[in-house]
Amino acid sequence: MRLWPKLGNSKTVLVLDISSGSVGAGMVKLDEGNLPTILNTARIPLYLSEKPTGESIEKALLDSIRTVLKKVNSNNVEKVYVSFSSPWITSRFRTYSENSDKPILIDQKYITNILKNEEAKFSKELKEKYKEVSEIFNSKITSVLLNGYETPLTESKKVNSLEVKFLLCASQKSLIEKIEHEITNLIGVKNGLILENFMFTFMKVFNQAFHNIHSVLLVNISNENSDFLLIKNGSPLVSISIPFGPAMMARNIQKNLNIPLEIAYSYLSLLADGVLDDETTKKLSSIFGQIETDWSKSWAQITANLSTDNIIPHKIFLIGAGSNENLIKTLLSGTFNEHEIISVNNKSLLLKHIGVISDGVEPDERISILATYANMNE
Repeated sequence: MRLWPKLGNSKTVLVLDISSGSVGAGMVKLDEGNLPTILNTARIPLYLSEKPTGESIEKALLDSIRTVLKKVNSNNVEKVYVSFSSPWITSRFRTYSENSDKPILIDQKYITNILKNEEAKFSKELKEKYKEVSEIFNSKITSVLLNGYETPLTESKKVNSLEVKFLLCASQKSLIEKIEHEITNLIGVKNGLILENFMFTFMKVFNQAFHNIHSVLLVNISNENSDFLLIKNGSPLVSISIPFGPAMMARNIQKNLNIPLEIAYSYLSLLADGVLDDETTKKLSSIFGQIETDWSKSWAQITANLSTDNIIPHKIFLIGAGSNENLIKTLLSGTFNEHEIISVNNKSLLLKHIGVISDGVEPDERISILATYANMNE
């Protein structure tokens, strides 16, 4: 994979980011030998009622997709890259290991059969967990280790140990069909749709940009949920999703202060801008203290069964916090008090080296990640 396409290859693609609280899109020009140029961006929040139902949430998502695609004038594109974050996606990073005193003959068919078995296990898990029919829209091998070394399997080989890492992604089948229908109706692209897990794209771009950082925790903050991906020696180990984000904070403020949800969101905004009055700031401090305690408990419960191999690395890269970046960092620092939390935002070193934003275009860090991932794949 490359940060720029091969010489002579020039095209325009659309990238679409579907997170828990918003939908973002951007038109991206991929030109010969250059970093991607982001021509425009737009992001639309999901407007949900105070007591949303599954039907109303789906309608809000499809409305936002329709609106954001119209805003970026998504015409004349050859491909569309669509990324999902939780809760729209269920993902598993899995490892298959095999050891034998006698040599094992490994070829592409052998690896493919392992992948098919993992897909079958995942399908069974999805049927047991969800009432709705799920569809595995992405299954891929992320690395193959033969006798302990990462090796491209270009021909059959005899080995004594095999380790294969997989990524499996699924979503509600009817939802995928509706999203594909919206894109096809508005753009006309049907066969050029590529569905991805946002955390996988984040990992791929990160690994390409930072060759010297082999182990890291990647954190994607969305409005309702946050995704955590632990990477060790360049490979994904554990993927976790936790209900944690600005929407959860706003609801806590609403409940504790007995105020409308819109006012709670405005308090968060004023606090981020540093203009909230002292009295209200003191009230929020005690609320945030409880949020930090609850978040720490959730993290401890979810990670209790992680092996010692999954110790959190020193560096943590955070994306998606937006104007709440300082507050999010403060809440996370209670759990990660011995770690370095680095923001991937519009001013960060990472984004300055992975894409070119046209004049007058509103920067969007998730769109920048997806633009670079698209560039690496063309």
